[in-house]
Amino acid sequence: NLKIAQNYRGTGGNSAPLMPVVTVPAGQTVAEHRADVAKIEQRVARALPGSRVAGYGSTGDRGFVSKDGRTTFVSIAAGTPVATFEEILGNRAPIVRCMPNTPASIGKGMMVVFSNQLVSDDTKRFVADLLSASGEVATIDDEGLMDAVTAVSGSGPAYIFHFIEALTVAAEKAGLPKATARLLAMQTVYGAASLAAESQEEPGVLRQQVTSPNGTTAAALGVLMGEDRLTNLLTQAVEAARLRSIELGK
Repeated sequence: NLKIAQNYRGTGGNSAPLMPVVTVPAGQTVAEHRADVAKIEQRVARALPGSRVAGYGSTGDRGFVSKDGRTTFVSIAAGTPVATFEEILGNRAPIVRCMPNTPASIGKGMMVVFSNQLVSDDTKRFVADLLSASGEVATIDDEGLMDAVTAVSGSGPAYIFHFIEALTVAAEKAGLPKATARLLAMQTVYGAASLAAESQEEPGVLRQQVTSPNGTTAAALGVLMGEDRLTNLLTQAVEAARLRSIELGK
């Protein structure tokens, strides 16, 4: 069996426990349960960043917890290491830790997983197949990298949303009406990201294809890329998020 669980405590001292469970009996196909898993991920993807496991092992949860070693637990609780679940579930429990992001709610998410040594290769593939219902799935072998994952793909959608906001403001200051500015900014980011995802070319090559020598794009990139301004800014932002993730995980 496979059980997928989430339980978190929001910020500000407000408890908001969630414990959705999907049990997949042996012999059934992944396709039969993808819709259920997608619904769970849509709920979990809306959880507050920095959420915490709360109440595991309490009287109400004991019926859920299985320590027979035959049940694989998939955690989507932010900032909670596998060791926390091992303390609760025992040293025989196969545990998969997953870091999703909010685009999972529309099937465009990025899920990154780490498994403890008790998770079999077949189960790893099965879990990845289930999670793929909500987007792309990547695997890491070092749980310590989960803080970097959180800083890049976990928090990353917010960076892109802010870029859209900033580009919209810039468009308005250039004279465009508000609605038109928002549409141009939104569709440009969406179209460029889609092209980058579908193209065989690297993003740097695609950038060069848009950039004529001494043209308008070159003038703008001179501001963004001069002295590695944007790269340095994003590097600082990712590092700030990574360090905060480490702090929250203590």
